[in-house]
Amino acid sequence: MDFIESRYEDYLNSESRVDRTKKAHIDSRVHVCLYFIAPSGHGLKPLDIELMKKLSDKVNLIPVIGKADTMTPEECTAFKKQVRTYSLNYTNKHPHVVFLFPLDH
Repeated sequence: MDFIESRYEDYLNSESRVDRTKKAHIDSRVHVCLYFIAPSGHGLKPLDIELMKKLSDKVNLIPVIGKADTMTPEECTAFKKQVRTYSLNYTNKHPHVVFLFPLDH
């Protein structure tokens, strides 16, 4: 999180300068984060939810189910639905970008 915030601060500082050089226009901000979720049988953990909330405030977030190939299609669909439900509930309250899994295989 500190890395993401420092990149935004560096960019803001470079944009605020009176004399902007070409080097200052290099955009080193983090634009997207792939968030890997462990494929537990219990769904999203509270830690995952908290980290996803914090990250989605700063950067576009794409949740990825790690080792999804080890899950049955039914387990994978159920897990995607759980992440989708969380994402829809959260993004309706907070206008941040969270990519939603397609539910088809």
